[in-house]
Amino acid sequence: FDGKYDYSQLLAVDFLDKKLPWLSVYPSPASEILHISTDESSLDGQYTIFNALGAEVETGMCTKTEFDIPVSDYDEGMYYFSINSSKRTSFMVTH
Repeated sequence: FDGKYDYSQLLAVDFLDKKLPWLSVYPSPASEILHISTDESSLDGQYTIFNALGAEVETGMCTKTEFDIPVSDYDEGMYYFSINSSKRTSFMVTH
């Protein structure tokens, strides 16, 4: 070690710059009603439900931070709930 110093460039990283909406979908499995809970950043955003094959099953607008979606007419299986195409979570439907 010769006692000399070398400095590298310091680069700040902010991982919280683009905050994704908070999302909770329950119960899973659901049989009649699916409860949705999200934060204010999702208000007036569009939600989409896809089946396991990627086909769109339902779309709607998030007008409240907590709302219910009836799923009793859905076929049994795996589904995906997405808000503004940025946050996605899965849930099951059984009867």
